[in-house]
Amino acid sequence: MSASIDVKLAEDPDRESSLSPVRARSGAQKLALAGILGQKPAFVLPGEEQDDRAADALVPAKILPGWSDAEIKELLTRGLFDEATYGRVRIHHRQAQEYLAADELLQMVDQGWPKADLEALLFRNSSGVVVAPAHLQAVAAWCSLRSCDVKNRALKII
Repeated sequence: MSASIDVKLAEDPDRESSLSPVRARSGAQKLALAGILGQKPAFVLPGEEQDDRAADALVPAKILPGWSDAEIKELLTRGLFDEATYGRVRIHHRQAQEYLAADELLQMVDQGWPKADLEALLFRNSSGVVVAPAHLQAVAAWCSLRSCDVKNRALKII
């Protein structure tokens, strides 16, 4: 999955690019996580005309502070994203979005975000039963591949 995403994020060598592969991946991870958590899979494409259908799309500039509109547009026009419709784009495959979201969460833990907060996000107590919310189940599964804590928690609720 990771290699496939990297290929789709790679820029066409014949086109000039201002985004490094690392920055493109980081931006894609942040957008993927925001889309999953907000349950809004579409992102507004900067500089494109939009209609009412783009009203429920996330604005990437709010998720990627410090990125220029040109950088955001360059990222959103790479192969990982579907072609623009109605001034918005989506990550081409939901599995890729879930994988990228899990990657972002695990990087946040590596950078000091408490593991307990990750587990609290992925697993909830519902009427005395611990569950993973439906929109986070696949993200939890991807996280469990690299986090023993998440894996052990997931195994307890199966």
